Amino acid sequence: MLVYIAGPLSKGPLEMNIRNAVSVGRTLLASDIDPVIPHLYCFMEMMFPLQDYERWLKFDFELIKRCDALLRIPGLSDGADREVSFAVDRGIPVFFDVETLLLWKKHIDNSQVQELAIDVQGLESSEV
Repeated sequence: MLVYIAGPLSKGPLEMNIRNAVSVGRTLLASDIDPVIPHLYCFMEMMFPLQDYERWLKFDFELIKRCDALLRIPGLSDGADREVSFAVDRGIPVFFDVETLLLWKKHIDNSQVQELAIDVQGLESSEV
């Protein structure tokens, strides 16, 4: 499961914003969720400043399309708010806290297990 982390980058202390996003990403990894942390691309922009703000958002939108959900972490961010709107417009689930995201994942995981159990039961009964 891929989850995009949307949150502040340029508003407030850059290092703290990156640290917060990476910290949330680490929590997700520990819960068997693969985080997409766009904040880490700021290092690319620092070394090779080739892109403008709108181009980065276009890139972020492409990443979001490939994710199963979006997690909006706290803090002021026009870009993260646009990312949330983009996800909502495409029916991608948006969460505002890790706990709710983990409950959703647990429900999805349990539903998949139940569907597999039903499929296996169907196969077993058809073989009889």
